[in-house]
Amino acid sequence: MTCIATDGRTMAGDGLITNANLIVASDARKVRRLANGSIVGCAGEWGLCELVFGWFEKGEDNETIPAVRSRGDDGDTALEALILRPDGMVEIMDDNFAPYRVDCPAAIGVGAEIAIGLMLAGKTPREAVEAVVRRVTGVGGQIVEEKSKGVRA
Repeated sequence: MTCIATDGRTMAGDGLITNANLIVASDARKVRRLANGSIVGCAGEWGLCELVFGWFEKGEDNETIPAVRSRGDDGDTALEALILRPDGMVEIMDDNFAPYRVDCPAAIGVGAEIAIGLMLAGKTPREAVEAVVRRVTGVGGQIVEEKSKGVRA
């Protein structure tokens, strides 16, 4: 499970990867700065997140979208991405690869509502994710934080 949060200037995410009851890694980089200056955080099945990070690095070409589809009949998605553009625009994208703009603060993954509430109350994205780590099972590990170098719109 994952929690990633942004206030439009900074993005933070936990680093825990699990498989059933096994901790696979506690230092995964679920939040990454791209060559174009965007910051992307990815939640979901880790192998698919790695494919998505690669797709973003290659320029988000619609001709090379990874083959990722929804899992299960309940409509859950296999992945979700939070994107902070250099101009301060924030988007969320699921496995349909159609990003949509959202207001800040924004968060994805489990505990997203907690993180948003804490940021609305003045906490930083890092502090919000740290609180989720303390309260939500399956979220944890090293917290990665990236600060935007772009100009806020």
